[in-house]
Amino acid sequence: TPPAPLHAVRCAAPLPELLTVIVTTSPLPRHPCSRLLDEIVRSVHRHCAGAASCRLLLVADGYVEVRGESAYKRGRVPSDVAAAYESHKQALRAAISAGAAPYRTAELLEQPRHQGFSWSVCRALRAVQTPFVLVVQHDRPLMRDVPIGPLLEAMASLPRLEHVSLPTGRTLQYERQTYAKYAIPLDGSDVAAHGLRFLPLLAFLDSTHFAATHAYLALMRRHRLRRGDFTEDSLGQAQLAEIRTRGLSAHGRYGTWVLDDGDERVMVSHLDGRDSRALDKFAPA
Repeated sequence: TPPAPLHAVRCAAPLPELLTVIVTTSPLPRHPCSRLLDEIVRSVHRHCAGAASCRLLLVADGYVEVRGESAYKRGRVPSDVAAAYESHKQALRAAISAGAAPYRTAELLEQPRHQGFSWSVCRALRAVQTPFVLVVQHDRPLMRDVPIGPLLEAMASLPRLEHVSLPTGRTLQYERQTYAKYAIPLDGSDVAAHGLRFLPLLAFLDSTHFAATHAYLALMRRHRLRRGDFTEDSLGQAQLAEIRTRGLSAHGRYGTWVLDDGDERVMVSHLDGRDSRALDKFAPA
């Protein structure tokens, strides 16, 4: 069943009818330990009221075994890491089959070969039946509560809010940053709805974001992302170049925004998945 068009969305409906959570994962040196992924999913459940009841699609990217130098972003990993990753996925299958927390609503989508972030998200999108998705990378925990009700209300009432990134260290004080770095003023280009403020995001970011499912699929089709791509490295940089050349008038066809909820704290943090002590440094609120 395809997702409902936004004009037909009733945000009073139960959250599982509105939102699907997509979490992407790939081989890490810390596998077969699953604590990092466990904590990322728990942070979504902790800080997005009702998300624990939503369908959770875990997309496990594939890999290429190599004997030489590894390149994790390109899916090139040594044989011991590949074996540990397979053990990690087996543990995930068992947890999902048993209905164990935090995977009670989860499904595991396994890529047969390395596809990269963009294609992994696209695979999950094709399985989505809700009008909205929340996309999360396996090293991006939520640090504080997301105003999920007003956020989805705003996206449903203003279809131009196609992709809404949550605040990270890169996007705090975003107006000041964009003017200092690109001399592009955002004055008067913000959108206010349901008690929230949204600023035009000049370049797509892969970090945690909400999106309208139909718009996300259309964006993927329009830009023909390649296997192995990270969306922010390809589409995001092309978007930024176009906006720097043509100005903010070019922003509309991308539909990317960043949430400004008036809080100076990051909403999304980053953990180094290759650091075995990363979780020891992470203190959830």
